[in-house]
Amino acid sequence: GENGVATVTLTSTRAQTVPVSVQSGSASATQNAHFTATDVVASHLVLSVTKDNALADGSSDDTVVATLTDSNDRPVSGKKVSWTVPVGVTVKGGDAVSDSSGKITVQLLSTVSGDVKVSGASGGLTAETTAHFTATDVVVSHLALSVTKDNALADGSATDTVVATLTDSNDRPVTGKKVSWTVPSGVAVKGGDAVSDSSGKVTVQLTSTVSGDVKVSGASGGLTAEATAHFSEADDGFGSPNLTVKSAAQKGWFNTLSTQKATFIVTYSGIKTGDDVTLHFKSLNNQNIADFTKGYTVNSSDVKKGTITLGPYPSDFTEKQYGLVEFWVSVERSSVENSKDSDVVTFQYRVCVAGSSECYGPD
Repeated sequence: GENGVATVTLTSTRAQTVPVSVQSGSASATQNAHFTATDVVASHLVLSVTKDNALADGSSDDTVVATLTDSNDRPVSGKKVSWTVPVGVTVKGGDAVSDSSGKITVQLLSTVSGDVKVSGASGGLTAETTAHFTATDVVVSHLALSVTKDNALADGSATDTVVATLTDSNDRPVTGKKVSWTVPSGVAVKGGDAVSDSSGKVTVQLTSTVSGDVKVSGASGGLTAEATAHFSEADDGFGSPNLTVKSAAQKGWFNTLSTQKATFIVTYSGIKTGDDVTLHFKSLNNQNIADFTKGYTVNSSDVKKGTITLGPYPSDFTEKQYGLVEFWVSVERSSVENSKDSDVVTFQYRVCVAGSSECYGPD
């Protein structure tokens, strides 16, 4: 060009420093050109919590990021965001401007636990998000126990499940707390050293060698609660019963002219409270002698003795007929499908004429 000067014009769509190099023959030179950003308008503002649930101790922090973009979703740099937070919450880094990614990162500190609503504003735009702070030492205001799995066998290994739920005065879950458990003799607690989780719950399993209702107590922070679990009787089965008949009869017969008092002794292995024992009476060759049954439910006293005594039954042995009869007993248990019978004990009825030695029936 004129006077040896060449002029060029550079343009750019973004703020930047551009190195410019020229060469003429063997000569070369380099110079930086600078472009200054125009005033880009932010069209979108978004807040997000990237670190949450800090302790509300005034020094631990949550992190919130503001992102500004233009109408083409390109990041907008160099912009400030005005922050609004509740009383007790402090914003660190709130004077920063958006970086080349359009982001501003701030830290929140709080002395108040719970939900914290955070608002940001920039260029007429507003956005909100919610951070959370955990109390440093929450007081347990409510303790509840519930049985979520029930009716296990009382075999020392099958389990019921009990859940303790701890909440504060606002019904929010309280984490990190232990529950002290109290159960009856024969019952064991598995997992009793656990602390409450993020839902405020402690879950334990119970095993028992004792059937029936089991009262469970829990205590935490001066509070107590109770629940009742249930264990079903562990059934090891039972042996076939044995029947012994005791009466004034001699040689296996009953004299029907007088009331006969008969007592029936039943024994069997595995005897348990609640077993149903039935005495059966049947006539084999005389339709005038009525059949009958007598029912009985085993109690704890029978279990302790190991023997069941039925009778004496006087009224059923006054038939004025003779014939061959038999007795046997059956045992049933609700948890066992099949009942078991004893061997048959046979007796004879004979009739003797009053005031005479004349008798009919067996000798």
